[in-house]
Amino acid sequence: MASRSLNSHKDDFQQPFTSYQIEFFAEDDIITIIPNFRMEKIVFLSGTYGPFEPALPTDVPLWLAINLKKKKKCKIQYPYWLSIGMFEMNRYICYIESEDILNSLFCLFKDNLQEKYNNENKSEIKFQEMHPHYIEISNLVLSTAPDDCVENVNAIRGLIEDISNRRQSKFSETMVKALQSVDVKSLSSLLIQNITQIEINRTRGVICSGFNHLQSISKIDNIIMNMTTTSPLQIFFRVKDRVKKGVFTGTTLDDLKLLFMQKFPEFPGGVDCPFYTIDKHNGKESLLDDVSVLQQFQEILVRHENEEDTKKRSPGYTGLDKEKIVLVMVGLPARGKTYVARKICRMLNWMLVPAKVFNVGEYRRLRIGAGQPHDFFDPSNPEGIKARLHMAVAALDDMISWLHNGGRVGIYDATNSTKERRQLVLSRCTREKMNVLFVESICNDQDVIEANIKETKLLSPDYQGADSAKAVQDFRERIKHYNKVYETVEGNDLQYIKLFDVGKKIEVNNITGYIPSRIVFFLMNLHIHNRPIWLTRHGESEFNATNKIGGDSDLTERGDNYAHQLAVWISDWCSKVRADGYNGEVVVWTSSLKRAIRTAQYISQPKVVMRALDEIDAGICDGMTYEEIQEKMPDERAARDSDKLQYRYPRGESYEDVIQRLEPLLLELERTKLPVLIVSHQATLRCLYSYLTGRVKEECPFLNIPLHTLIQLTPKAYGCEEKTFKLCN
Repeated sequence: MASRSLNSHKDDFQQPFTSYQIEFFAEDDIITIIPNFRMEKIVFLSGTYGPFEPALPTDVPLWLAINLKKKKKCKIQYPYWLSIGMFEMNRYICYIESEDILNSLFCLFKDNLQEKYNNENKSEIKFQEMHPHYIEISNLVLSTAPDDCVENVNAIRGLIEDISNRRQSKFSETMVKALQSVDVKSLSSLLIQNITQIEINRTRGVICSGFNHLQSISKIDNIIMNMTTTSPLQIFFRVKDRVKKGVFTGTTLDDLKLLFMQKFPEFPGGVDCPFYTIDKHNGKESLLDDVSVLQQFQEILVRHENEEDTKKRSPGYTGLDKEKIVLVMVGLPARGKTYVARKICRMLNWMLVPAKVFNVGEYRRLRIGAGQPHDFFDPSNPEGIKARLHMAVAALDDMISWLHNGGRVGIYDATNSTKERRQLVLSRCTREKMNVLFVESICNDQDVIEANIKETKLLSPDYQGADSAKAVQDFRERIKHYNKVYETVEGNDLQYIKLFDVGKKIEVNNITGYIPSRIVFFLMNLHIHNRPIWLTRHGESEFNATNKIGGDSDLTERGDNYAHQLAVWISDWCSKVRADGYNGEVVVWTSSLKRAIRTAQYISQPKVVMRALDEIDAGICDGMTYEEIQEKMPDERAARDSDKLQYRYPRGESYEDVIQRLEPLLLELERTKLPVLIVSHQATLRCLYSYLTGRVKEECPFLNIPLHTLIQLTPKAYGCEEKTFKLCN
């Protein structure tokens, strides 16, 4: 494998990858397992693995191997380099007759750990070529699968430690000798071969202090250190919205183009298309003409020379149809983040803007189980940090993939409590050409926090079936852990919205664009007061009795009876809550149609008539039965049956039209803190019910909203509590 220079400014070493992040990267390495189960394949975003057959070796990423090993689903086959002596070689000799193959195997297995250690001691300046993740992989494999090792586990651990210590000592000695043996005024770079990323981390103090000393003598403003590593580069090719991962081991641009054609054989430009690197910090594109500048996890944009986007050339093109937005939730636990995230998601989907929440907690519960104790979230717990980083990146990857495949707004729901974690999300999304908006929920009202802990978090899947007192205490400890490292969102260049005490105050910075502005306006009307919202159709009307649609008919006797029963029920509810110390006031909203107004006439509460709540306009079909429509306008009936959501009655409305006219009413509904009773019609209530319960819009025209039934909905952080009351037969 050819070596490659990595150019880095001294300042770049001030903020290294953490050891947990480096270990996370190492877990993408492929390793062989011996499964004890049978499965066709396992599909992940990163790739498809399998089939799995008992006793047949199968290659999988290290993270998957560890997961399967912990579940006792496989044995891990140790990598050939993770061996003390020639034991691996001896396993194969008895099966091989060819001398050429034996010689090849000897060359492969002679690079065992003992040989590496001996060679490391022979030279004071030369570093042995090691696996780029030899420290991380050996730690993971030895700790997870010691029973799968055919050699002495402790001996292997000792050799790994000896090699690492010797290399670190040599590095420090090399730096000192270099600074003592040359004219420091002419020194601008230093070449060190075969050093790994984690070794760079461990010697970072020596690097920085050495160059600081050099700068203090020579006053050099800019020093570049060239390190050479034999690590294969994991890179990402991007063609428009498609991304494919590759491992680059070559040394020329032609090698890179060959790898690209293996990944994208269908690409029309062939190997003559230019490559562009994308800076991970600012998203800037640069023409690639030298592969030596490539870095680990480099993103490479490939664009056909003749490819033009006609929309970009049009002066009237706004780009709104392609804008991808990421909302990054920020805040301590029990501050209403998940509640706000789901509310925003429902509102955007209601506006027919595809939006989806990616909750990191759900990934954690799915992959490692619910009910993790509070110390799992302790910032000093390395295993917890590593596991949570896994979940955070998995959720981020899924969100970005979803946005590239038709989504418009991804909502990344997690605490994101440190600048480092937020920078990880920001850098990744910036590289993906996505607009990032932080939404921070800050709550200092202890009453609100306590209510959220007791009422909301006890409904969380983390505490299902747990004792209430123990759950509350555990959750309080979890909050303390997050509070130790919490950093608020700051920076004039960032786009952010800060909510104080969920609605009492809102701070906005650098917000531009239609969708972000709509989100701000929505959040200005949001609150977390616990109150019921009742939905009910009007009582039976004369048109109901004759199966006619539309119209403005009066109530039948049955309908009037329902109106009385509804008034009694509301009165009883108000009396009950007054006894519990509440004022018992209810806001009543009705449509402007006679049957809805008459249904609410006996209720002794303030009433508001709203035309937005009127039934869907049936146009020229108003006053007809469905049988008459089928007979007289079969094409219209067929069109409605094929797409009920978008079908518009001739000179009338569609369900999507109703959704649009209800939008201002929804903002008023979110703003109102009192209980609300809405007396309306089937199509209108289907839309409102769909919004409040988070149903997909395609379900909306088919939801069941029966007559003479009161539906009670109470919005919660993890869903909507629903009860139904049949008041009249």
